[in-house]
Amino acid sequence: MDQVAWKQIILAGWPVLSVLFIGSILTLAVVLEKWRTFAQVNTQSRKFLESLAANKDPERILKFCRGSNQPLAIITGNIYKGGTKREEKERALTRTIQALVQRFETHL
Repeated sequence: MDQVAWKQIILAGWPVLSVLFIGSILTLAVVLEKWRTFAQVNTQSRKFLESLAANKDPERILKFCRGSNQPLAIITGNIYKGGTKREEKERALTRTIQALVQRFETHL
């Protein structure tokens, strides 16, 4: 069997290999950032749902929702502000979810 000249292969292919290496690092960074973000959202969502179940006062819930950047709080606040009719609330829910999806799709 012939010896493979790895050194020559690497020297000849370094431009492609360097692009692939940089792309791999960027992909890993995006994956880790999204994983951290969604883990944080998951934790915040549990806390919000627990506080929502414990507190039935709409004014306190709205006050919390206004001061929070947590997705479920944003959705809940926009549903409360969405109007009185079911269709208005559904429209507010749809718009809010679309805005949140766009926010979480950054860097993808």
